[in-house]
Amino acid sequence: MAKFCTNCGKKLEEGQTCECTKAVVASNGNLFNECLEIAKNFFKKPIDTLEENVDESRLTHALIMLGVNGIAMGLFMMAIAKSIYSIMFAGYGSLMSLAGAQIKIPYVKIFFIAFIVSIVMEALIALCSYLLSDKLFKGNTDIKKMITLFGFSSIIMSAATIVAAILSFINIYIALFVLVAGSMLKTYYNYKGLEFACETDINKLGYVLMPSVLVVSIVVGYLLPKIMM
Repeated sequence: MAKFCTNCGKKLEEGQTCECTKAVVASNGNLFNECLEIAKNFFKKPIDTLEENVDESRLTHALIMLGVNGIAMGLFMMAIAKSIYSIMFAGYGSLMSLAGAQIKIPYVKIFFIAFIVSIVMEALIALCSYLLSDKLFKGNTDIKKMITLFGFSSIIMSAATIVAAILSFINIYIALFVLVAGSMLKTYYNYKGLEFACETDINKLGYVLMPSVLVVSIVVGYLLPKIMM
């Protein structure tokens, strides 16, 4: 299948990196600008960008992306807590307003729990995907490559989460819709990205991703209420 540079559109051979991409990285010279360039390219050509960057050499960049996603999720959960609080005490008169004034929302706790849980979930999904692909289906991959996949695919989720956080102050249901839409799109990119992260038979990729997401979601869903209390 033909591959093209996400920057200039030049046709590339399998495994070839375009000279213009090398020039961009060299001119930037730091992780921040490189991550910014990858994020910009991701929104233009997400699949091509994943193919070019799902590699062990991009691990640090992927970890930064996961950190950004964690920050976005922390901000979203803080905004949701504020919206839920407002809904609970809206229209109940001065007595409930007085009671509400004595209740402090633990914004810092909410932010850090959401931040940590977001990163841990992605890491666990990457680990499960690696074990299923490499050990069960003999997909010839490694954990670093899987982390880069889930790190870079989180770019779209970070954007959706930030938009959802803003929208939560307008309409909480629209905010949740945007969050779900971002999650669905991220799942699709994860699935497509597995083609570049491992050599597993394409017909088995669904059996790599879905069990990983399901198991981690159930475990985190069970533990999270206990952590929050």
